[in-house]
Amino acid sequence: MNQDITRIGIDLAKNIFQVCATNAAGKVVFNQTVKRAKLTALMANQNPCEVVLEACATANYWARVFQHKDTALSLSIQLMSAPTSRPIRMMRQMQRPYVKQLPGLVCAL
Repeated sequence: MNQDITRIGIDLAKNIFQVCATNAAGKVVFNQTVKRAKLTALMANQNPCEVVLEACATANYWARVFQHKDTALSLSIQLMSAPTSRPIRMMRQMQRPYVKQLPGLVCAL
């Protein structure tokens, strides 16, 4: 568990996700790829924080997983609409730079 993490941005995909965590100052605490089977375990090890997901087909599924009371994950979920995240998506060349901007973009909302 890392107590410095205040916001986590997740770029959802089919099997491998890019997860970027930032602290209150907006500095990246970690940025890593996580397989589907290990995403819930990674999130279970986090203190309560805000999780940012781009609204897509699987975003609601993951939001329910992260907020389910049986999993004991007390995470606040923020879904970004497609028009909000589209400018970043259009600029990206790779997944890593894109996911680093997700947590910061929520601050501007």
